[in-house]
Amino acid sequence: MELGPYRPTKDGKLERLTNGSWDEFANLLFVDQPVGTGYSYVSTDSYVHELTEAADQLVIFLEKFMEIFPEYLDTEVNYLQLS
Repeated sequence: MELGPYRPTKDGKLERLTNGSWDEFANLLFVDQPVGTGYSYVSTDSYVHELTEAADQLVIFLEKFMEIFPEYLDTEVNYLQLS
């Protein structure tokens, strides 16, 4: 609720509070990573214990995300450069 421009109304709908907020010009992707942080979990003992493994998994995730959503590769300013 702190980051979004919408708030729920009493009738269960969403109401936009501000025009010209960041969401009109940018996209935000939250990644709960590595597994076991935040709200993420696994049913096996596959938790990451090394920073390099977490970094490798995040790079794989971002590569796959860009394969599935290539429209984000053509944004005006793309700070994500994967090689």
